[in-house]
Amino acid sequence: MKLSFCTNVYPLDKIPEACLMLKELGYDGVELWHQYVVSKPIEQVKAETVGIGLEITQLCPYFNVTGTTEQLEESYAIARGYIGYAKELDCKLIRVFTGGVSAADATEEQFRQGVLGLRTICDMAPHLTFVLEMHHGSLMETVEGTLKLLDAVGRDNLRLNLQVPLPDATKDVYQCAAELGKYTVHLHAHNWIGDPAAHDFVCLGEGCYDFPRFLSILREHGFDGAVSIEHANHLKGDNPDEVAAKEAVYLKNLFKELEA
Repeated sequence: MKLSFCTNVYPLDKIPEACLMLKELGYDGVELWHQYVVSKPIEQVKAETVGIGLEITQLCPYFNVTGTTEQLEESYAIARGYIGYAKELDCKLIRVFTGGVSAADATEEQFRQGVLGLRTICDMAPHLTFVLEMHHGSLMETVEGTLKLLDAVGRDNLRLNLQVPLPDATKDVYQCAAELGKYTVHLHAHNWIGDPAAHDFVCLGEGCYDFPRFLSILREHGFDGAVSIEHANHLKGDNPDEVAAKEAVYLKNLFKELEA
């Protein structure tokens, strides 16, 4: 497994400095959001990340394959651009969203369009993996909906970025890991206290559920990707550097235990 960090917690002008700090802390790689990728020439993005020895664990654009015809075409254009960015940055994973309609609310036509849209994007670059970020308000907000979508699209290069809490996984994240582990290639790592819907995130070793057990189940079902720290502003003072340092120590020790 790899240790990764989501750079979206930093202002754009602070990301190069943050990447140097993350490299010093022992992170293997970082995720890059659209705003940073397009903020400067891609050669400069590469120099500030790959150039200092960090892997780009995932590129994170936004797509809408369940919206209007214009939004679908725009999603295809974004996908083509990110296929080029992935080549420049030697990145194998591109994050995918389906748009602003949930699995529960999607019409048959919206679901059908989403399936065809994802097939089209996957077929643009069979050598890359497109990664559905499981999220509220999308076609992959529940375990059942996600499995239905993967089956309907039917592409081996469409896989999952698992992140809990999900509406049907807040009480049993372990069952979620067991059902989705074989499809998961990237993990947005969260833990929380209280009501999961409140997103009162805490450090991984301090929340309501047993994160080592959760990660162990994922590994048993085939997961061997990047464990990425997202929403890294949950310590007092909103200090992502402090979160990065604390979680790096925790995860490196946990990786050693699980791999022993």
